[in-house]
Amino acid sequence: MQRIDSPSTARRRRGRLVALAAIAAIWLAGGSPAAAQLGPDEWYVRLIVQAGALEDRGNLFGLLDDSVDGPDFHDLEELPPFAPPWLTIVFPHPEWGDQAGNYTTDYREAQPGRGNSWDFVVDSDVPRQITLSWQGPADRLAGILARSTLENVETGETVQPVVGGTYTTTMVATEHRFNWRTDSECSVSQALVAGLWRMISLSCNAGSRDRVEDVLGDDLAPADYGSRWIVYSWDPVAQSYLALGLTDALEEGRSYWLKTLDAGMTAQVGDGLNGAMDIPLTADPAVGRFNLAGHPFDFEVCWADARVVDGGSVLTLDQADPLDGNGDRECSLTPPGANCVMSRQMYQWTGGSYATFDGETPGSEGSLLPLAGLWVQAFRPGIALRIPQTPGSGCTAEAGGAGEAGARRGWHVRLIASAGELRDAATVLGQLPGSRHGHDRHDLRELPPYASPYLTLVFPHPEWGQHAGDYATDFRPPSPGRSGDRWRFELRTSAPGQEVVLSWQGAPEHLAGMRLVDRSLGRVVRVRPGESYAFTPPGTRHVFEWISRSGR
Repeated sequence: MQRIDSPSTARRRRGRLVALAAIAAIWLAGGSPAAAQLGPDEWYVRLIVQAGALEDRGNLFGLLDDSVDGPDFHDLEELPPFAPPWLTIVFPHPEWGDQAGNYTTDYREAQPGRGNSWDFVVDSDVPRQITLSWQGPADRLAGILARSTLENVETGETVQPVVGGTYTTTMVATEHRFNWRTDSECSVSQALVAGLWRMISLSCNAGSRDRVEDVLGDDLAPADYGSRWIVYSWDPVAQSYLALGLTDALEEGRSYWLKTLDAGMTAQVGDGLNGAMDIPLTADPAVGRFNLAGHPFDFEVCWADARVVDGGSVLTLDQADPLDGNGDRECSLTPPGANCVMSRQMYQWTGGSYATFDGETPGSEGSLLPLAGLWVQAFRPGIALRIPQTPGSGCTAEAGGAGEAGARRGWHVRLIASAGELRDAATVLGQLPGSRHGHDRHDLRELPPYASPYLTLVFPHPEWGQHAGDYATDFRPPSPGRSGDRWRFELRTSAPGQEVVLSWQGAPEHLAGMRLVDRSLGRVVRVRPGESYAFTPPGTRHVFEWISRSGR
């Protein structure tokens, strides 16, 4: 839709009638543009002002693909109040020439990575104490607000709007000015440890400066590339790695392996914001195919909120990897089940080991942090991974499950191994309703280490038939009234002879009475909250057993 520069007076009258009809339609429909009708980079916010019994909720602003940065057919003119008392919000635009005036809606062109600013005025017949609130599409509002700032122009106060929040102030005059702005700046960084591989992704839009030397060359010297630092990409078709050159481009939505030999280095990515995107995946229906995807946003997202796009359908992780009749995930079977689309398990490299997450298993729900890379396994051709623009927090449950009620609901303990710069904190054992003595959907696989140096904890289960292998989690059914459960696990390290510290996290009620048995050194440790066990493994594998007391 082209901008209308010089409408006639008659056309302006018709525009007012159209605006009134549109506002009436919004009121009758109960709100705003349907989220399902919005494009990937489009959004809106509804502003609401209240003062006692007075309320105005017909004010919308945002980004639309067919809007322009000026008057267009989405910008609806506001008529003057009919009579006191009144309370209204308007977007004033005296700079719009023969379309200058006050507007009830104010949309701009959707351009990913660009910040925007909206001035609006609360207008009343007398100064009042007012309360502002905001609404928007449920799947996008949190992401919009995370980048937004509300400024009370008259007082200079700024507010970070949150979902369900409000802001109350007293008007200093009958017209009280505000500003709403969304940020365009994006900058995230990660400290690099000399000699350790790191996954890295473009959580900001690099624009035309997307080459290896452009993105990473500020702190990592281009002259040292190939000798002191290097970047590898993954080819999901050939299932192999490729060393990149300094002039090779990096892509948003993909992840890369980065290693430096120098201490004190930082990987920093910054420029504009990424828009919504679907990350295409390469698949193999017979055995699945691993894809190295990258987190495209500069905020945390819960893995449970990820979606899989399959043609015209948008699937949850549960739908992409449903349970079969035996309670197993279809993508975990050999061969995979007919309804397997993408495994709900994803894997992240933490510097010396992999962490496995599935969005549902207690302690292993998982999240994506800025710059994070992740492995996903795709089985159905033509699908894409969609990471939502919805910030998350508290994505992973703390270890616990206290008291007798907790025992009935289930509990879990987190095991943590540390040695120097290496740390594996993604190993979880416990009891959970619906779990089995044997493989079940809450037993998450552990990938072998990517490279040395490594330090990892695993539950080895060679006896599990088609599910045989190493696991990051091992859950059993609740067992009140029977003897305690035993979990065999191993520490695997590339540096035997280096001291390792094994610690644990869990509810004190459950840790009380538990024991750690060092089978390799013949030691028994009584487990207490906040304590740890230091040992020096003589070999690359060190065997332990964890014993829970009866009913725990």
